[in-house]
Amino acid sequence: MILLLACADPPPPPPVDVPPTLVLVSLDTTRFDAIGPETTPRIWALAEAGARFEAAFTHAPTTLSSHSSVWTGRDPHGHRVPRNGYALPTDLPTLPERLAAGGWDTLGVIGASALARPMGLDRGFAAWDETLGRAHKKRHEAIAGEVTGRARMVLAAHTTKKRFLFVHYYDAHAPWVAPEPYGSKWVDPAWKTDFDGTPTSMSALGARLRSGEATPDDLAAARARYHGELSYIDHELGVLLDTLDHPTVVIFGDHGEAIGDVPGRPLGHGPDVDIVAIHVPLIVSGPGVPPTVVSETVALSDIGSTVLGLAGVPGPLGDGRDLSPLWTGGTLARRAVMTEATQPRASEAKDRWNNLPMERGVMEGGWYLLRENETTVTDWRTGGPAPTETAREMGAALDAWDAAAPAWRAEEADDATMEGLKALGYAD
Repeated sequence: MILLLACADPPPPPPVDVPPTLVLVSLDTTRFDAIGPETTPRIWALAEAGARFEAAFTHAPTTLSSHSSVWTGRDPHGHRVPRNGYALPTDLPTLPERLAAGGWDTLGVIGASALARPMGLDRGFAAWDETLGRAHKKRHEAIAGEVTGRARMVLAAHTTKKRFLFVHYYDAHAPWVAPEPYGSKWVDPAWKTDFDGTPTSMSALGARLRSGEATPDDLAAARARYHGELSYIDHELGVLLDTLDHPTVVIFGDHGEAIGDVPGRPLGHGPDVDIVAIHVPLIVSGPGVPPTVVSETVALSDIGSTVLGLAGVPGPLGDGRDLSPLWTGGTLARRAVMTEATQPRASEAKDRWNNLPMERGVMEGGWYLLRENETTVTDWRTGGPAPTETAREMGAALDAWDAAAPAWRAEEADDATMEGLKALGYAD
């Protein structure tokens, strides 16, 4: 006798309550407008599938200070890291320490010496890889392919617990010389310019911008080379994520970059807090995060509490807020985001908080107060002026923030770290 059995559909996969791998991705020197469907298709796909924050801002346009805000849930006056070269104070709890205490295996892979072990961001990590083999005028860094390769090796060595992986891609930082085909992917051969992304050509372009002699082709080529670096990172991040099963991914830019946008400061970051320097991408994508575009103003100091929430670890972290209500139909109370420039070093205070003489800003709702030679308060999207009372209140908030600033700090980096920071242009 022959029995005919109906073929049943396979059972659905079990629900994912806690992500088996939680990935925090830092895109160094990445402007908000650098992320898009053509330049960074893999990152853009994550943004469209999850929560895309349209108004995320850093507290400082410098790598170590901005990462310290992520690590502690505090702005620079709270974590006391004015810029690169100042170690994170040991009295502050950090995101990796909280995750490790919550049962997560904490893994870190960095792409530049600004975050090297003497700076203290490795606290709380079970594994921390800072193999920075790229030698270019003593520069201590690694390109995206090397970072991805090292991250995959670290993951392969840690397979028994819930894993938190921090991975730092540095390629968008100058110079802009991505491997082919990415380096010239967005370059038009018809452009009349000698800009090729190398340090020599960047110095020449900076001089032409300051003298008013730069051409539209010069700027187009600069942006193309910069976007080539982001396209390369996007590819390598895709290679990394393809090795993981349903990861939850949080992607942020630590600060932006001027590319002919800021008068008097044609290229780079650090001396100003104009919108291009502080407006950064922030994306949360993974199981349980529906497609959402978030317009509320948020800060990098909110990332730590948000990651703790995603990991099921009690929060908050520092002063940061768990942003998950913003993708689940809830709301959060509006809060001002304070920001301050970190250069030039020649203007640094010696008898009070180091950055007090620098440019400063306050972002609240759609309004941005920028204090440089004079104070302006505008709608940061349209440039329209703020009501007088709004300007007064925001100015008072900035005054109060500065009045409560911490004391002056001296650099504490060892000789090897300072050599790397000098090579990166962050120390004299």
